[in-house]
Amino acid sequence: MRRWILTLALGGLLAATAGAQGIIDRVQEVVLDNGMTFLLLNRGEAPVFSSVIRWNVGSVDEPMGLTGIAHMFEHMAFKGTTTVGTTGWEAERPALEALNAAGVALVRAQQDSAEAEEIARLRAEYDRLVEEHRQFVVSNELDEIYSAAGAEDLNAGTERDFTTYYVSLPANQLELWCLIEAGRIRDGVLREFYAERDVVHEERRMRYDTDPEGFLVEQFLGTAFIAHPYRFPTIGWATDIMNLTTEDAEEFFREHYAPVNACGALVGNFDLDEAERLIREHFSPIPAGERNRRVNTVEPAQRGERRVEVHWDASPIVLVGYHKPNAPDRTDAVFDVIQTLLTSGRSSRLYERMVKRDQIATDVEAFTFPGNKYPNLSTFYIQPRAPHTSADAERVLYEELERLASEPVTERELQRAINILVAAHVRGMANNMSLARDLTFWHFIGGDWRWTDRWYDLVRGVTAEDIMEAARTHYRRENRTVGVIVPRESAAATASPEVTP
Repeated sequence: MRRWILTLALGGLLAATAGAQGIIDRVQEVVLDNGMTFLLLNRGEAPVFSSVIRWNVGSVDEPMGLTGIAHMFEHMAFKGTTTVGTTGWEAERPALEALNAAGVALVRAQQDSAEAEEIARLRAEYDRLVEEHRQFVVSNELDEIYSAAGAEDLNAGTERDFTTYYVSLPANQLELWCLIEAGRIRDGVLREFYAERDVVHEERRMRYDTDPEGFLVEQFLGTAFIAHPYRFPTIGWATDIMNLTTEDAEEFFREHYAPVNACGALVGNFDLDEAERLIREHFSPIPAGERNRRVNTVEPAQRGERRVEVHWDASPIVLVGYHKPNAPDRTDAVFDVIQTLLTSGRSSRLYERMVKRDQIATDVEAFTFPGNKYPNLSTFYIQPRAPHTSADAERVLYEELERLASEPVTERELQRAINILVAAHVRGMANNMSLARDLTFWHFIGGDWRWTDRWYDLVRGVTAEDIMEAARTHYRRENRTVGVIVPRESAAATASPEVTP
């Protein structure tokens, strides 16, 4: 009976996968003369569509000293344009230019350690211009326009590899979408830049500087990567954030935010011909610009285990990462299967042993981190369960990784992991927003949006021998970085004695 049910489920999964391939075959690609690519898929009965514009720009592209600038642009994109967010651009423009110039002058004076009196004078002038400019600002107008049009899921996100904007709308609001999104690219305004910079600085303080887990992640990545910019936080370092200026932002925008560096996707029930006409009408006039250059820095091979401890009055957490190739390299698909096999579901190997059997952890997860465009880490996150320690959790993890390298996984385990991944892919393909995000992701990661489905051909082809080879090659001590949160009392008890000269 069990075998019959498994066969039936697998047959249904294969049929669903074939249907997913049919979806990909119906995607229409539109490439504008300025290099911007749009991927259009008309499907569904409800007259709605989901949209994504993904920029091939992330924190990995930031120059030293300007960490956080890509994330700042995500915030700025919601401040409006020359027609949205203002009572009148012609009247606002000189006030905004004066305000931004005063902000630059204040930052430069602070950087140059100017006299306190001079800094106070510049700050007073800046504060005066803030109040003068306030009369021209229509706060949250972009959000309100979209909300009045029936928008859902309006948001954005900055990652190390990309910056992504998304929203779902009724089909009859397609032209509104084109007007707003083309306007954000062509006529975006650095409105309330310094006030928003302070908001981001506070966001950083709450999520990283005063949060033990966020602090650990920063220390972990700074230890795992010594050369590649994956080592830097997407939100930016605190001092870099407070030193950002509108001059820096304008230069970064000119260098990176050209249409050739963007891919848009529309998925839902809309007229394809009308969509292409509107896209060409509104986005084609935007100047082309230059294609972003890839990061040339290659992380040197690791020659020994690295460890970092964070002493904090908090529950212990363990992060373990191993360097590995990135997609679309086939090895990355093997690690997708490995990580699923180890931690997806209550019957996965690590969950079964750590959480259920030995009860040494309350949670264990495995994932690729911190990005996908460049070589990255197969990462394990473990929350030890008292009275067990981080050392106990590490010991079991390493035993299970050694087992992967020395013993082939069973066909049942392997097929279960593959089925989980493929089923998640099929479910994602059924959701308009999820598919739009995947299409734009693979457009840049694979160099072809068709990798959205092609990737899972690689997943389905993973063998037990592939898993053993990947584990032997990459799950080695010398390729490992470990980060742990150590409660202060434990740290004090195990501290090395002071050495006096």
